[in-house]
Amino acid sequence: MSAKAGLSANRTTNYSTTPSHRQMQPVAKRYERYIYPVLFILLDYIAILAAEYGALGITDAIDPRQTLPYHIGTSYMYGWMPLIYIIFLGRSRAYREMQPMLDT
Repeated sequence: MSAKAGLSANRTTNYSTTPSHRQMQPVAKRYERYIYPVLFILLDYIAILAAEYGALGITDAIDPRQTLPYHIGTSYMYGWMPLIYIIFLGRSRAYREMQPMLDT
């Protein structure tokens, strides 16, 4: 057997036993393209809810003589208003623009 034949056999064996580059990456690294936008959306949702509660608290503090407190329905508070705001952020590509900031 020649030296060249032995080297090619070893190369084939090394490639088959070595895990691929994709398998060696951690899960977060492989899926960061999807994880970061979802994380941004969840954090924006929390920020929107905090802003809504803050606005309602300020409204109640400014006019304490109100006979009925200002009320927003739960579907609007937790669903429609955050959804519309997040859609606007998505359409303005805010989540894609923020991603390079995390890559540095």
